[in-house]
Amino acid sequence: MKTKRKFPTFNKKSDDTAVRASQAVDEGRDRKANRLFKRAARQENREIRREERRKKKKNIGYGR
Repeated sequence: MKTKRKFPTFNKKSDDTAVRASQAVDEGRDRKANRLFKRAARQENREIRREERRKKKKNIGYGR
């Protein structure tokens, strides 16, 4: 499952989890798929927050 990323520098952990979830959907395992999709969403949100924190840290002190 390839999606366009807001930040392309992420590691692919959430992508791997989403692929496993789509495989579970194909197998008819909906509960497992829902759990894995939720996990992938949390991982992606974590990656976004981590990247934004890095950018914010770099900019500290320049706007004074």
